[in-house]
Amino acid sequence: MTQSVDSLLQKHELRKTSCRRAMLFYFVSKEEAVAVSDLNTHLGESFDRATIYRTTQSFLENGIIHKVLDTNEGQKYALCHDCDHVNHSDEHVHFLCIQCGKSICLDDLIPEVKLPEGYTLSSKNMLLEGHCPNCN
Repeated sequence: MTQSVDSLLQKHELRKTSCRRAMLFYFVSKEEAVAVSDLNTHLGESFDRATIYRTTQSFLENGIIHKVLDTNEGQKYALCHDCDHVNHSDEHVHFLCIQCGKSICLDDLIPEVKLPEGYTLSSKNMLLEGHCPNCN
């Protein structure tokens, strides 16, 4: 896993700092989206909140992670699969378990919607809610 974390940082032309590596290890170890509060809890003994916030922003800007809409936590983040700082797209559907709060990325793309004349789109989010297999 160390090599995949290091190669991911290298692919995105980011220095291999201890905070970046620790955060990526955490993201790679999770199947679901992660809230900033989870990052602070997991990494807070080693890094301050400002460093975790700056690293999160750097990962967003460089296409390593993307935002996941979440009605419980407000905002979560998940690893991107094929994004970079130029081609960064998170226009896929997300699923939120209403019982345990687990958020996951789905492979389905958000369907195209025709906006009325004069409207412009700035972002897309689609969140499906239900029960995960563990809570079903």
